[in-house]
Amino acid sequence: MLNSLKESLSIISFIAIFIYLPSHCIFKILRIQSFNSKLSEIGLKITFGLVFFTLFSLMIRYLGLNQLIYWILPLMSVAILIYQKDIKIPKIKFSLSISKIFVAIIIFICVLSQTSLLIKGQYKDIQGNEYFPAGHDVLWNISIVNEIYHHFPPQHPGFSGEPLKNHHFLYHLFLSSASFITGIGSIKLYYFYGPILVSLLFALSIYAVSSLLIQNLIFRGLSVFLGYFSGTFSYLLPIFLGKDFNWKKNIFLADQPGDQIINPYTVLGIALFLFVLYLST
Repeated sequence: MLNSLKESLSIISFIAIFIYLPSHCIFKILRIQSFNSKLSEIGLKITFGLVFFTLFSLMIRYLGLNQLIYWILPLMSVAILIYQKDIKIPKIKFSLSISKIFVAIIIFICVLSQTSLLIKGQYKDIQGNEYFPAGHDVLWNISIVNEIYHHFPPQHPGFSGEPLKNHHFLYHLFLSSASFITGIGSIKLYYFYGPILVSLLFALSIYAVSSLLIQNLIFRGLSVFLGYFSGTFSYLLPIFLGKDFNWKKNIFLADQPGDQIINPYTVLGIALFLFVLYLST
């Protein structure tokens, strides 16, 4: 229990110092300050901070520099805020309403439902057997995270000495860098903390886009709910093709966000697209 608390505080600190803070400074330099809700602002800054941190990590690893250089990000961010005289003690305000509580509950339910596919990863039952959900994709991705942690450019996990080519490893690079800074293992990051962060950003991205069209908070919450649980009608196919028909969510050649969390970078890409859409309007 104490170890989990330390890990959670470490992750929260990592997101605040290495992702949100640099992104906040970039937005101030670019004078992007108009947001129609606090949730939209937080989600937008964390998402773009994550992208910026990953690109910064890519540059460091490509140049073969010491990864301790990561600490230049929070140091430069604090220096910028001091230069702009923007160091402020945040005021904690609690302004609860039924609609805000409703939105918070909806987001909690959606994130918990989506991440339930992964957060039981490496679970041990009473016989001591370990549970690895979606083992094919997930274990491959975890092996790449570990490979990037030790080698860059990464080698092919299945063939020693062979470079890994034609693969999208930016999310894996992000987890590898997060593991270096926080000291949390790649399995815990991929199965637990990573999916929760990605799913939360997905929820906030839907909320942000809906806020452009909907003023009522309750209907914004419903938009988030539908973003997670609505999709194709593939589940109705057994009615027409028989109960033994093996239906899948992507049977109509369109992957659904609900089960794509096994590859979190897919859901993260959707969140990034929605935040770009939100920022451009």
